[in-house]
Amino acid sequence: MEKCLVCDETVSEGWSFCPYCGSNLDSEPYLEDRIDKIRYMWERQEGGRFIYEHFPAVKSVGITPYKKIKPFRTTLGDYTHILLSDLRDLSFPYLNSNHVTELYKIGKLMGYYSACEAFNSLRLNEIIKLLNKPGLSWNIFNNKLLVKAHRDGWSKQYEGIIDLVGIDKRGKQMEYTLKESPFSVLESNKPLCFIDIGILCGNVEAVSSGFWDGFESKCQCVGDDCCHIKLEFHEGEQEPSLEKLGKEELGDILEQLTTMIVNRDRNLRETMGDYVHISGEQCFNYLLTSLSPGHRILSKHAGRISGERIAEKANVEGLDIAFSYLGELFLYLKAGILDKPERRGDRYFIEMSESVYAAGVDNIHTELCIFLAGLIEGVLNKATDKKWYVDEICCIASGYSKCKFMCKPLTR
Repeated sequence: MEKCLVCDETVSEGWSFCPYCGSNLDSEPYLEDRIDKIRYMWERQEGGRFIYEHFPAVKSVGITPYKKIKPFRTTLGDYTHILLSDLRDLSFPYLNSNHVTELYKIGKLMGYYSACEAFNSLRLNEIIKLLNKPGLSWNIFNNKLLVKAHRDGWSKQYEGIIDLVGIDKRGKQMEYTLKESPFSVLESNKPLCFIDIGILCGNVEAVSSGFWDGFESKCQCVGDDCCHIKLEFHEGEQEPSLEKLGKEELGDILEQLTTMIVNRDRNLRETMGDYVHISGEQCFNYLLTSLSPGHRILSKHAGRISGERIAEKANVEGLDIAFSYLGELFLYLKAGILDKPERRGDRYFIEMSESVYAAGVDNIHTELCIFLAGLIEGVLNKATDKKWYVDEICCIASGYSKCKFMCKPLTR
C-alpha cells in the first residue's frame, strides 16, 4: 500500500494509475504527469468534428427536438433514465472533487456542439451571422426565433425548462432560470447543476464571440423553486469558479441515487419525466473516457463503487440472482439489454444490445461501456462476497453487433 502524492489517497500495489485522481503512478516524478486535463478549445474544434462524423445519435442532438427521426435503439428507444445519468456524473467527482471542473468543461463542449447543430438544422445561421455584427450582437439573445429554439432544444431533449430572465449589457452578464434539470430530483446542501451550467455556457458561446462562464446562485437541489444561473463574459478563456462538494456530501447524494434506483422510483420530474436523450450521454461518456487511460480507470472505478452500493442496498446475494438483477436493472435504467450469461469454465460472458453509450456509433476501434462494466463488477463483488474483474471485450463501437462483457472471479 502507498499514498498517492497528488490526492493523498491510499493506493494498492500493482496500480499504474491512482484510482481516485487518475495520476500516473509509474512516472518519476509523477506529479508532473497527471491525467490529461481537457483542452477546451482543441476539443471544441477537433473533438467535435470526430464526434459528429462517428456518433449519429450525437449528430442528431440538434435535430431531434425539431424533427422526427428513426430511433437508433429499436426496443429501448433513444432515451435513458436520469438516474443513470446522475449516477455516472456524480460518482466520478466522488472519487476526487477536482473533477467537477472537467465535467463542467465537458458540459460546455456538449452545449456548444448541440447548439451549432441545432441552428444549422433550423437554418438560423444567417440570422446569427447578421446579429453578430458590431453593435448588434446582444440582440442575438433577444431574437424570438433563437430564444424559442433554445428553449425547445432543452425541453424536447428532456434536459429541463430554461428561460432567459435578464441581460446586463454593461456588466456583460446574463441570467437564466432552469427548472427540472436531471439533478433536480436530488437533495443537496450545495448547488449540483455544474454540468447544466457548462451546457448553457456552451450554448451561448455557439452564437457569440468570446468565452462565457457561469455560477449558480439558487438551485432546486437545495430547496429553491428553480435554479438561477448567472453567466459572465470573458475575452479570454478562464478557469470557472465552481463550488466544490466534499466526499461526504457526494457520498450522501450517491446514497439518495442508489436508494431511488433500488426502489425503482418513477415520475421523478413533474413535466420532464424520467428520461433524457442518449445523444448527451454518448457525447459526455466519450469525451470523459477518451481523455486519458486514467479517465478510463476512474470511469470503471466509479461504476464499481456504484454497483456495490446498489447490490448492498438491494440485498442481492448469490451469482445467479446477481445476473438476473443486473438484467432488470439495465432495463429499468435503459442502459442496455443483457442476455443470459454464458459460462466457460470459471468465466462468464454476457452480451448486451442497445448500449446507451454505443448504440449507432461507427467502428471507432474502442470500447465505450466501461462505466457499465464497472457497474456489473460492483454488483458481482457485493453479491458473491468475492472480487471480480469485468472487462468489455466487444463493443458496438468496435464494429460488433453487440457489446460483450467478460466476468472473471479473482478470488475463489
